[in-house]
Amino acid sequence: MLIWGRGQKVKVFYSDDPDGDTYKKVSFIETGNPNHSVLKIRIEDNLDKAVSILNKSGFKVKEKNYYENGNIYIYLTPENNMVIKMRIGYIDRKLSGRVY
Repeated sequence: MLIWGRGQKVKVFYSDDPDGDTYKKVSFIETGNPNHSVLKIRIEDNLDKAVSILNKSGFKVKEKNYYENGNIYIYLTPENNMVIKMRIGYIDRKLSGRVY
């Protein structure tokens, strides 16, 4: 289930998969609001600065713009070397190997 924060540039996703750890819980939040920050990374920050903060915070790059630390992931959406959107979520290991 996806909920938009009206006028706030925020998405909140609740899992509806009863097999996962996040069933009926928030599994990710996505923001494009420059008033929000995660680990002191703000929307409109320089991408290199954001990557440096993630690296110093123990996040490891897994794919382009996608970082993991334990069961938490952060996906940065860049434009013109600037962060325009961030998605912060929980990696549900129970579901990660499942084939549909």
